[in-house]
Amino acid sequence: MKKQKHVEKISSDISSVAWYSKGEKFVSGSNKTLIIWVKKEYIGHGYKILKRLFGHEHIINSVDWSHDGNLIVSGSSDRTIKVWNPDNGRCIKTIKPITNREYLSFNSVAFCPINSNLIVSTSTNNLLQIWNINNGTCIANLIRDNKNKYPNIRFESAA
Repeated sequence: MKKQKHVEKISSDISSVAWYSKGEKFVSGSNKTLIIWVKKEYIGHGYKILKRLFGHEHIINSVDWSHDGNLIVSGSSDRTIKVWNPDNGRCIKTIKPITNREYLSFNSVAFCPINSNLIVSTSTNNLLQIWNINNGTCIANLIRDNKNKYPNIRFESAA
């Protein structure tokens, strides 16, 4: 029988996971906390917690790691998108859109694979938006007319 690899236990449900492209790390999002996990190098199998990132006020619905590994993005039910530096664990940008809607939750976020300064998001108000994370501005809005929500999003590599 093959031995299973284990990860450390955490106290809340994980709602989203994204791998760093080189595979030795991943980030998970849960209730208000992002966790960066790293392979256990000298302990044997599995992954251990490298860092915990705090800043969201509600559940984190989606996370993504930029293709160059320099940034992490998270979308939350607290009506914000946050951009993080994975090396020091600091939030470097918070995007909080101005909306007339009573409630907005970011369901999904993803980095553009050819430009880590751009992210795309979907939300509960039927919007798919493209954001410039350097200045926090929305550069495109795609509104869905019908009652069906946008699904979760992700980019596929062209390679």
